[in-house]
Amino acid sequence: EKKQELRSPVVNAYDCVVASHQVGISCADYSALTGSINSLSLSGEDVEGVKEKLRKMGYEFKHGWPLLKTDEGTVKLLRSSIEAELSAFNATRGEGQLKAGKVVSLGNVSKDSLYAETAEKAFVELRKTLDTGCSEMEFATITRVGAHKTMLGDRVKTAMSACILGSIPGDSFAELDKSVISKVTESALLGTLETLHEISKSHK
Repeated sequence: EKKQELRSPVVNAYDCVVASHQVGISCADYSALTGSINSLSLSGEDVEGVKEKLRKMGYEFKHGWPLLKTDEGTVKLLRSSIEAELSAFNATRGEGQLKAGKVVSLGNVSKDSLYAETAEKAFVELRKTLDTGCSEMEFATITRVGAHKTMLGDRVKTAMSACILGSIPGDSFAELDKSVISKVTESALLGTLETLHEISKSHK
């Protein structure tokens, strides 16, 4: 049996992902955009109306999915800030000690529940077709609200850093060294705060 090739960059536990783009919207977004809390009641016309609203907010469609890119400057700043924190931690680790991972920029897809992972192949396919590398529940709505406010004239930039706790397929929650994953989390938080501080310097 031919072993499946892993798509580069390979994402593992102890890594951090800075979202380069958001793939898809959540059920909550559908409700907000249609006024309906019953997704099964939506007609084809309703769906086309949602697509048109998303396009006006700056979304593009690829492989049938709505996609919105994260501000490149924010991604670059966030990534470099977190990398600096992880490097500082790894420099304190001795030979043979477990170290924190890397920082990569990949897309995020939001699912409503871990139960969605019963269809792992769907997530693997998203990795291939839309360069997704993490799954966080809230970023879809945060992105959509930011895009809506920007469309109305109040420019809002959204971004996200995610600590990887496991991987698909088959290892959603890996066995982690708590001391290391806590430092990865701390590095992501400190990197985010440093990014916000840098952004604030340009405010007048």
